[in-house]
Amino acid sequence: MKTLFLVRHAKSSRDDTRLPDKDRPLNDRGKRDAPKMGKRLAKRDVRPELILSSPAMRALTTAEMIAKKLDYKLKEIVVDDRLYPGDADEMLTSATRSTLRVAEQNNLHSIAFPAISTGVFGYPIDKCAHIMLREAIQHFMQPNIQLERIVFCLFGQDAYQVFERELERQTAQI
Repeated sequence: MKTLFLVRHAKSSRDDTRLPDKDRPLNDRGKRDAPKMGKRLAKRDVRPELILSSPAMRALTTAEMIAKKLDYKLKEIVVDDRLYPGDADEMLTSATRSTLRVAEQNNLHSIAFPAISTGVFGYPIDKCAHIMLREAIQHFMQPNIQLERIVFCLFGQDAYQVFERELERQTAQI
């Protein structure tokens, strides 16, 4: 019987905000924890036939640290670009589209979205408003949709005003 292990990358650093998401390294905790996970797997006599990683630095570094503990040849780690969806804007676009698609597939009439990642992750609220509203408007312009209402759950008057201005801007162009 085959066994599949899905491993999330170890804790990554957000210290250098200028770095593209794909280039974020592991932080000190991640560098400490990834080899520990490799040791745990080795104690269970795990011998993978394949280690597959996203090209994101934090994911590949985690895979390499685990591979070393499992005596897996680093050059045999397969890096697949399809496992990394892209930058934060692309991820938000994809998440919004996917959620709207799932809502339609399940015949929902309303859905609520938070201003995704604008809190602790620090994603800019203006970019979030632009992307999420653009996708919502494009969705409503499609024929034969079931969805009647999208609610954006916004925390604070400032976030509300950003979304309100962006909605006015985008709908003025229609």
